[in-house]
Amino acid sequence: MSNYQMDEFDHVSDDQPEGVHRAPEPWWRPLLPYLAVIILIPLLAWGAVAMLSKSGDQPTAGGGAAGVQTAPAADDGASQSVPAPATEQATAPEQAPATTAPAPPPEQTPTPSAPEGVNYESQVAVYNAAGIQGMAAAAVETIAEAGFANGSATNFDKESPEANTVYYASAEHAAAAQEIATALGIGNVVEDASIASSTPIAVVLVEDFR
Repeated sequence: MSNYQMDEFDHVSDDQPEGVHRAPEPWWRPLLPYLAVIILIPLLAWGAVAMLSKSGDQPTAGGGAAGVQTAPAADDGASQSVPAPATEQATAPEQAPATTAPAPPPEQTPTPSAPEGVNYESQVAVYNAAGIQGMAAAAVETIAEAGFANGSATNFDKESPEANTVYYASAEHAAAAQEIATALGIGNVVEDASIASSTPIAVVLVEDFR
């Protein structure tokens, strides 16, 4: 062991500790970590809850109670964006009531007029020169249907023509004679006053006209 000369540091009072040493630790120092955990954890939890509750109480943009904002109803937006249909269509120019054109009067069927110059009142003698019973009477009925009501049937006692013939006494009876010939289907029409002597018109039948 080395021997050193004593200096001022070697001379200490009797009531002071000599040499290197540590002061004794207090009894509560080992408990500090536990105390810190017990105190800090509740403080941190309380601070977090306070911050969350504070942020939840702040009003949102546009206002609203207790941080709750009521969304606008969909119907309100639709009513604002889409105009309600008009109860009546745009007033169109009033149309004048259609005027019904008067119906044309029904066409009247013209009454057939008698051919010019035909005298339906003419006396007509029908002669049966063929000897066929009832043929002259049938001819009288036929010309009556054509409008000649003054006809009479009789037998012929003169020279017979070669074919059925209608005779007339004068030119004024020519139109009536032609009309009778047409009704009976006779093609021969002759002016001869000798045969048409008793009546203005005479019909001589030498064969059946029917």
